[in-house]
Amino acid sequence: MAMEEALKESLAEAETTTDKIRALITTELDFIHGEAGNATAVLIYEWRVLSEEHQQELLEGRDNYFRYWHETLQQAKAEGLTVIEPKYLRQLLHGALAWTTYWYQPDGKLSIEQLSDRALSLVVKD
Repeated sequence: MAMEEALKESLAEAETTTDKIRALITTELDFIHGEAGNATAVLIYEWRVLSEEHQQELLEGRDNYFRYWHETLQQAKAEGLTVIEPKYLRQLLHGALAWTTYWYQPDGKLSIEQLSDRALSLVVKD
Protein backbone atom coordinates (compact mmCIF):
# COMPACT_ATOMS: atom_id res chain seq x y z
CA MET A 1 0.00 0.00 0.00
CA ALA A 2 1.51 3.29 -1.12
CA MET A 3 0.33 5.25 1.93
CA GLU A 4 1.96 2.78 4.27
CA GLU A 5 5.26 2.89 2.37
CA ALA A 6 5.24 6.70 2.30
CA LEU A 7 4.47 6.80 6.01
CA LYS A 8 7.29 4.36 6.84
CA GLU A 9 9.72 6.55 4.92
CA SER A 10 8.52 9.74 6.60
CA LEU A 11 8.70 8.17 10.05
CA ALA A 12 12.23 6.89 9.38
CA GLU A 13 13.34 10.45 8.55
CA ALA A 14 11.71 11.98 11.65
CA GLU A 15 14.12 12.80 14.46
CA THR A 16 11.72 13.38 17.35
CA THR A 17 8.34 12.08 18.39
CA THR A 18 6.81 15.44 17.50
CA ASP A 19 8.38 15.11 14.04
CA LYS A 20 6.84 11.65 13.78
CA ILE A 21 3.39 13.01 14.57
CA ARG A 22 3.91 15.70 11.93
CA ALA A 23 4.89 12.90 9.50
CA LEU A 24 1.63 11.06 10.27
CA ILE A 25 -0.39 14.18 9.60
CA THR A 26 1.49 15.37 6.52
CA THR A 27 1.55 11.95 4.87
CA GLU A 28 -2.19 11.58 5.28
CA LEU A 29 -2.86 15.09 3.98
CA ASP A 30 -0.53 14.53 1.02
CA PHE A 31 -2.51 11.47 0.03
CA ILE A 32 -5.89 13.07 0.59
CA HIS A 33 -5.04 16.18 -1.43
CA GLY A 34 -2.37 14.91 -3.81
CA GLU A 35 -2.30 12.80 -6.95
CA ALA A 36 -3.72 9.81 -5.09
CA GLY A 37 -6.67 11.82 -3.78
CA ASN A 38 -9.35 9.85 -5.60
CA ALA A 39 -7.97 6.49 -4.47
CA THR A 40 -7.61 7.82 -0.94
CA ALA A 41 -11.24 8.95 -0.99
CA VAL A 42 -12.29 5.40 -1.83
CA LEU A 43 -10.11 4.13 1.01
CA ILE A 44 -11.71 6.54 3.47
CA TYR A 45 -15.31 6.86 2.33
CA GLU A 46 -16.31 4.22 -0.20
CA TRP A 47 -14.44 1.05 0.76
CA ARG A 48 -17.68 -0.80 1.53
CA VAL A 49 -18.65 -0.85 -2.17
CA LEU A 50 -15.59 -2.92 -3.03
CA SER A 51 -15.82 -6.67 -3.41
CA GLU A 52 -15.41 -8.69 -0.23
CA GLU A 53 -11.95 -9.77 -1.35
CA HIS A 54 -10.84 -6.19 -2.00
CA GLN A 55 -12.41 -5.02 1.25
CA GLN A 56 -10.40 -7.60 3.18
CA GLU A 57 -7.20 -6.58 1.42
CA LEU A 58 -7.89 -2.91 2.04
CA LEU A 59 -8.76 -3.44 5.70
CA GLU A 60 -5.58 -5.42 6.30
CA GLY A 61 -3.54 -2.62 4.72
CA ARG A 62 -5.40 -0.02 6.75
CA ASP A 63 -4.72 -1.96 9.96
CA ASN A 64 -1.01 -2.00 9.13
CA TYR A 65 -1.08 1.71 8.34
CA PHE A 66 -2.88 2.55 11.57
CA ARG A 67 -0.41 0.44 13.54
CA TYR A 68 2.23 3.08 12.78
CA TRP A 69 -0.17 5.75 14.00
CA HIS A 70 -0.89 3.86 17.20
CA GLU A 71 2.78 3.18 17.98
CA THR A 72 3.71 6.80 17.41
CA LEU A 73 0.83 8.15 19.47
CA GLN A 74 1.60 5.67 22.28
CA GLN A 75 5.16 6.96 22.29
CA ALA A 76 3.90 10.55 22.40
CA LYS A 77 1.60 9.76 25.32
CA ALA A 78 4.44 8.02 27.20
CA GLU A 79 6.63 11.10 26.68
CA GLY A 80 3.89 13.39 27.94
CA LEU A 81 3.43 15.12 24.57
CA THR A 82 -0.25 14.20 24.33
CA VAL A 83 -3.00 13.67 26.87
CA ILE A 84 -5.63 11.73 24.93
CA GLU A 85 -5.43 7.93 24.77
CA PRO A 86 -3.78 6.91 21.47
CA LYS A 87 -6.81 4.89 20.31
CA TYR A 88 -9.10 7.91 20.54
CA LEU A 89 -6.55 10.47 19.41
CA ARG A 90 -5.92 8.51 16.22
CA GLN A 91 -9.63 8.35 15.44
CA LEU A 92 -10.20 12.03 16.20
CA LEU A 93 -7.19 13.18 14.20
CA HIS A 94 -7.85 10.85 11.28
CA GLY A 95 -11.46 12.06 11.11
CA ALA A 96 -10.40 15.70 11.18
CA LEU A 97 -7.85 15.16 8.42
CA ALA A 98 -10.32 13.24 6.27
CA TRP A 99 -12.85 16.06 6.66
CA THR A 100 -10.41 18.50 5.03
CA THR A 101 -11.62 17.17 1.68
CA TYR A 102 -14.69 19.33 2.22
CA TRP A 103 -13.02 22.63 2.95
CA TYR A 104 -9.26 22.69 2.26
CA GLN A 105 -8.13 24.28 -1.01
CA PRO A 106 -4.68 22.96 -2.04
CA ASP A 107 -4.19 25.99 -4.28
CA GLY A 108 -5.35 28.39 -1.55
CA LYS A 109 -3.43 30.46 0.98
CA LEU A 110 -2.63 27.55 3.31
CA SER A 111 -0.03 24.96 2.26
CA ILE A 112 -0.16 21.31 3.31
CA GLU A 113 2.79 22.00 5.61
CA GLN A 114 0.99 24.92 7.24
CA LEU A 115 -2.16 22.84 7.63
CA SER A 116 -0.05 20.04 9.14
CA ASP A 117 1.44 22.45 11.66
CA ARG A 118 -2.02 23.64 12.66
CA ALA A 119 -3.23 20.07 13.13
CA LEU A 120 -0.07 19.24 15.09
CA SER A 121 -0.78 22.15 17.45
CA LEU A 122 -4.10 20.51 18.32
CA VAL A 123 -2.37 17.28 19.29
CA VAL A 124 0.95 18.08 20.98
CA LYS A 125 1.06 19.92 24.30
CA ASP A 126 3.37 22.92 24.57
